[in-house]
Amino acid sequence: TSETLSGTLNAALAYEYNDDFNVTEFSYAGGAEPYAYDDDGLLIQAGNYTITRNVQNGLPVSVGGGSLSLSRTFNGYAEISAQNTAISDSSKYSWYVTRDNTGRITARTETIGGATTEYGYFYDPTGRLKQVTKDGVLVEEYGYENIPYDARAYEISLGRQYCWI
Repeated sequence: TSETLSGTLNAALAYEYNDDFNVTEFSYAGGAEPYAYDDDGLLIQAGNYTITRNVQNGLPVSVGGGSLSLSRTFNGYAEISAQNTAISDSSKYSWYVTRDNTGRITARTETIGGATTEYGYFYDPTGRLKQVTKDGVLVEEYGYENIPYDARAYEISLGRQYCWI
């Protein structure tokens, strides 16, 4: 299958498919990028990038190619609990979250270029987000009105107040 584009992008794009109608090759500008799938039909290669999956559940635990690598950790509900992005084996950006028993994120630790920031998330008794802190300082606060047939939410952030319905 192919298509020809004109205008800002003047090029021919070509796609090859397998028997499951998954793209196996994408060609553009004289180059071709291969795509590969495992026996379950899950993507395991896209061009120079290799996707490593958990053999028990198929979740993508790492992506790597060239000097770039991304790794993820999942909890028992298949939610991402941590992620790290590295270039040439040097971590550039990472984060992890802590969840409560209902699955809400209660804390997030983020590291960018060696600088770490801690976020806290606090909820009202009905489970709605109430406050967000950054390194222990309140940065966002939410309020809710319960008017019949009308739910309003307010965000107070950086000295500004927003309302949406």
